[in-house]
Amino acid sequence: MHFSRDNEWYQISRITGPTHNKLGLKFGQSEGSPTIETLSVDDGEATIVTDVVQQQVLQGVAEANAEFGTDYHVAAIRYVVNDTPSSSVYRLLARFLIRHLTQQGAFTNA
Repeated sequence: MHFSRDNEWYQISRITGPTHNKLGLKFGQSEGSPTIETLSVDDGEATIVTDVVQQQVLQGVAEANAEFGTDYHVAAIRYVVNDTPSSSVYRLLARFLIRHLTQQGAFTNA
C-alpha cells in the first residue's frame, strides 16, 4: 500500500501483480452524499461503476470508524474508472486509509 496526500485529498494505492487500484478521499464535517471525481488512465473503457465504489467506500469508512472510535465523514471520492474491477477493494482501501490516519502514518506528497 502506498499513502500520499494532495492538498485535501488523502490517497491510497494498491498494486499487487496485475491488479491496481487507487482511491482518494476528502473528509468533511458531516454525513451526506459525497461528490465523485473520476480519473482515467490511457483513455481505457470504464470498468468500475461509481455507485459500487461509493457504497464500498462508505461501508469501509463506517467499519473503520466503529473499529477505531473515529468519526470521519467522506465529502468526496476520487477513483480511476478503468482500474482493476473488484467488488470489495474500495471498502478495504477506505478501511486501510482510516487506519493509517489513526496511527498517524506518513503520507508522501502527490
